[in-house]
Amino acid sequence: MPAAEPTPLDIPADAKHIVLFGGTFDPPHQAHTLLADLARREIERRHACSAWLVFIPAARSPHKDSAPHATDAQRVEMLRLATDGIDRCTVWTDEIDRATSGEPSYWLTTLQRARVLLGDRALSFIIGSDQAASFHRWREPRTMLDLAAPVVLPREPIISATSLREAMARAGFWRERELDAWVERLIVTDAVAAASTEVREAHGAQTITPVHPAVAEYARVNKLYAKS
Repeated sequence: MPAAEPTPLDIPADAKHIVLFGGTFDPPHQAHTLLADLARREIERRHACSAWLVFIPAARSPHKDSAPHATDAQRVEMLRLATDGIDRCTVWTDEIDRATSGEPSYWLTTLQRARVLLGDRALSFIIGSDQAASFHRWREPRTMLDLAAPVVLPREPIISATSLREAMARAGFWRERELDAWVERLIVTDAVAAASTEVREAHGAQTITPVHPAVAEYARVNKLYAKS
């Protein structure tokens, strides 16, 4: 069966640089939104242009064994609530829309479909340093880098340019010039320790990782992440 057309992406035609951020977002928390917005602003600073941020909820990550706790529709709604008020930001549901039962959600396909919609506009994607260290195991990693440039956010224990380079060099996959490019794309900021797992396991209690009040209320009303 031929793949369906990409879900329309609501971005102005004059947007010069698009920054993609994919994840399960189960639930989306303020570390997701604030750091993604920081990455977008850094792109604007480096490239002297207006950038748009696109959140992409995954249907099912091939790198995670467990399925999302909330439904697709609930995760999309929480993500819309969490990103309300962020400038130049939208939610793109292409991964969920194209999914079939049991079909993994590969980032390569997402980048290819985004490129179809965006043409030759500049395209980047946000990735944590911990994920960057294992990026060589993703499907066709060099093809993905031809499609879009990574924006690397530090996550423990990989929080500096030196530790990022060392971690990626240990894979024995990347050439020296490729390692140089990865390091150049690291954004210097506080390491990201937050995780949706911590929010879920708190069962609605106060956590180190805050969630948007509207997301917390939505989760409460819909009895998400509460103790059974």
